[in-house]
Amino acid sequence: MTRASDNGRVPERSRTTRRLAADEEYVLGSELELNLPPGHEPELEPILDPDAPVMVIDDSPSMRKIVRYKLQRVGISVVAFPNGLSALHALYTRQVAPPRVLLLDIVLPDINGYDLARDLRKNPGFAQTQIIMLSGMGGIVNHLKAHMVGARGYIEKPFASDDLVKRVCEALGLLNVTEW
Repeated sequence: MTRASDNGRVPERSRTTRRLAADEEYVLGSELELNLPPGHEPELEPILDPDAPVMVIDDSPSMRKIVRYKLQRVGISVVAFPNGLSALHALYTRQVAPPRVLLLDIVLPDINGYDLARDLRKNPGFAQTQIIMLSGMGGIVNHLKAHMVGARGYIEKPFASDDLVKRVCEALGLLNVTEW
């Protein structure tokens, strides 16, 4: 049971993830060690389909819900994570398969989306994963950075849900998608 603090407000839950140090490196494709204290593993959202072809990593709960809803509405399974470490943990503990399409926010609480994309591109296990950056950061520089780290596309927030569905369907190679 959550108790209110002295000021009457319910305290926020503490985060169980941590930032990777600048000199810290993890080896993709091997067992990922998070080095978190026992009982402080990253929180996972319920996984509906461990073989979902689409993964979304975004720290905004509403954005994850919108993306999941819009894609599931056209029959595309989605698994979503609030941060990069939770997603990596699920991938390397084999709770989910490598996605065919990764919708990746740039500004995340634990690891930069560009860095995560760059590291995934170095791993042969993710060679077939289509990365689409999904971010509120516009401008040509951000689009170029996304391209340089191996992203296939860039969708700026806010976006039209029809555009999102179309881009994901194209990346999955789905044909004859007439309704979004």
